This record gives sequence, C-alpha cells and structure tokens, in this order.
Amino acid sequence: MNKQIKALLLTLIFSINVNADDFILGGWTQHLDTTPPSGFSHVQYGMITELNKLTIGTVIAPGWGPADTLAPKTYSKSIWSYGGALCRPAGMPNSIKQINNIISATTTKYWDGVDVDNECGMDINNVIKLFDMMSDFETSYTFMGGVEFNDPEKYPGGQATNDELKLISDNVEIDRFIMMSYGDQMWSEQEIKDNIGPGIVRLLNIGIDKKNIIVTVTTAGLTNENLHRVLDEVVKYKVGGLFVWEFKDLIPEHLIIIQDRLQINY
Repeated sequence: MNKQIKALLLTLIFSINVNADDFILGGWTQHLDTTPPSGFSHVQYGMITELNKLTIGTVIAPGWGPADTLAPKTYSKSIWSYGGALCRPAGMPNSIKQINNIISATTTKYWDGVDVDNECGMDINNVIKLFDMMSDFETSYTFMGGVEFNDPEKYPGGQATNDELKLISDNVEIDRFIMMSYGDQMWSEQEIKDNIGPGIVRLLNIGIDKKNIIVTVTTAGLTNENLHRVLDEVVKYKVGGLFVWEFKDLIPEHLIIIQDRLQINY
C-alpha cells in the first residue's frame, strides 16, 4: 500500500475513534517502585530539587537522580520532574551545559520526557531553550495556580508567573501546562471555586490550548465533595485532564470517581 494512502487511512481511523473530549489521567510520586493505578497514562517522578547535581534532596543529603536511574517501565509514560518545592539554586538552568545535562539524563536512562516545576525562580529563557531542544520528548511546565496567579495586578509573583507562561506559549510547543490547584492539602471549596475555573480561563486567554491544560489535586485532604468540584471544572472546560499528587495514597473510591467522571478506560 502506498505510504501516503496508509498514513491517511490511519489518520481517519484515529479521528473516528478518538473523542475530542478525551481526558488523560496521571500524577506524581516520590517513590520509584510505586505502580501507577489503572488508567494512568503519565507518571512524573521526583522532585529533582538539587538542580546542580540533578538529584532529589540537597547537596549535603542527595538522593537518586535521573542521570543514574533507569526510568521505571510500566504501561505509563515515565517522566522526571526538574524542580519542585524548595528547589535550588535560583536562576537555573543557567547554561547550555546545564541544559545538555538535563537532556542527557533523559536520553541515557530512557525517560520519556521532563517536567519543569518552576518553584525557585528559574531562568525562563533557558527553560524555553530546553523545551525547544526536547521537542521529540514529553515536556510539561508546572506552576502554582491560586490567588496570586489569578490576581497578578496585586502580586508581583503572580505577574511573573503569567509573564512566564505567555513567553513559553508564544515561543515553543510543549505537551502540558500543569496548574497546581492545592497547597499542603486540598484547597477549600471556596478556593476551588475562586481559582480553578478562573485559572483555566486565564490560561486560555494567554493562548494555551485547552487540551494542553492539566488541573491537579493532592491526596492530602481529598474528599468526595472537593474531588467532584475539581472534576466539574475539568469537564466543564474540557481541558486535557487531571494529575494527582502522591497518587500512591489515592483511595479506591476516589480513583473510581475520577475514572468514571473522565471516562478513563480501566
């Protein structure tokens, strides 16, 4: 069969069988031996918070790193997270050498891609260079949603986040923009109402496609009520899907709710 005809047929078959509202389900874990639950398509491992050495932990007490750890092999895509809470130092990656170290860690240990979790004032221009050089891999950018993000006129940090998202969206294509929608535990019902929907609208206005937007929950303080409230926003705006922080603690009842609401096959 002619290659062009075969490619066209495959495209037609795919378009017929894929619902435009399809969602993805994924999440994070700090534990390399944790098996992802049924229906998870992406797992992000880390956080890699020591940015010079590319390890978890600190310079004094480092842990594992993606450059010397084979990516876990499950049915989910295995991605490592560069950054995260308490990451250091600021202003990273600060050179092409650092960018190449990130790429090398990904390729030599067979990771499917990298997530950049900017919680320590990263060099956004170098982050864009990194994403551009990793166009053949899974790439995502994680940022803190919430009051500051949704009211940048009052909060310089929120304005910086908006500006960084705009720069990335305008200059490079990545797979996902992941909006952290929780603190140490789940937001209150009012915080969910005030921030998730408006945050999605803000991302859309920046120019980010709805299917590239991921909303999140944490298993800490997760209830049937607040989970449904978050999922209401995911379904209403038909964004890309939902990621769960530390999914190893996700109880079966909540997994079933997510799978049913997002029509995840399991």
